Amino acid sequence: MDKVFRKSELHPFALAAVLHAPSHISLETALWYHGLIPEAVYQISSVTTARSQTVSTPLGVFSFDRVPSPHPRAGVEATPLEGGEWAFIASPLRAIADAVYLHREISWKRDGLSYCTESLRIEEDDLAQISFAHSEEICAAVRNRRTRAYLEGLEKAVNHVS
Repeated sequence: MDKVFRKSELHPFALAAVLHAPSHISLETALWYHGLIPEAVYQISSVTTARSQTVSTPLGVFSFDRVPSPHPRAGVEATPLEGGEWAFIASPLRAIADAVYLHREISWKRDGLSYCTESLRIEEDDLAQISFAHSEEICAAVRNRRTRAYLEGLEKAVNHVS
């Protein structure tokens, strides 16, 4: 909507939901939102069960990557934003699951914690704060053995469980 017709700036996360539905904010954007990665995010990354696409707008670039799922809202919360807007935002664990699913070269056996600590640049102390309470729900939603193995390995590593 043109600025002339708006009372305030539209939040980019709310715009993402309008540009491509169904979708939720995920990947590096969600990890940044949760304070887990230090770098500024210059593209709003979302996950969708529909077709992947990238949209450029005056408010920025929005990417939508396809992750097929029978339960697309598993590990995702409706989050209030400024100005009374809201958006669906992935939990840190769901954002990592989405990233592992989309990067087929990533596996726990080969990459271990280094994918999170080096590629995503999440501090190990921050990884230890991630909740695994919904990991089964997330694994059932993503339905991918490699992603499940990665999340199981991650949980054991951060909780120091053998």
